[in-house]
Amino acid sequence: MSSSVEQKKGPTRQRKCGFCKSNRDKECGQLLISENQKVAAHHKCMLFSSALVSSHSDNESLGGFSIEDVQKEIKRGTKLIISQITRRERVQKAI
Repeated sequence: MSSSVEQKKGPTRQRKCGFCKSNRDKECGQLLISENQKVAAHHKCMLFSSALVSSHSDNESLGGFSIEDVQKEIKRGTKLIISQITRRERVQKAI
C-alpha cells in the first residue's frame, strides 16, 4: 500500500496590489509578491508612495523595499480619507 498526500484544490485566487487593488501589470508595472505570499504590490505603486523609502538590505525585501515598510504604508494608505481621487492615487498624492 502506498500512501499519497492529498492537496486541497480550492479556487486559485489571483493576488492584487495592496495599494491600487489591481492585478494589472500594464499601468502599474510588475506585480511583486513576497516569498510568504502575504504582501503584493506593483513596483510603480511602491515608487510613487509618499512615505515609502527604498531599502538596501538583502533580507526581507520586495523590489528594493522592506516588506515591513510596505505593509505599514498600505495600512497608512487605507486610513486616509481624501475626496475626489481614486483609491490608487490616495497613497501616492497624500502627504
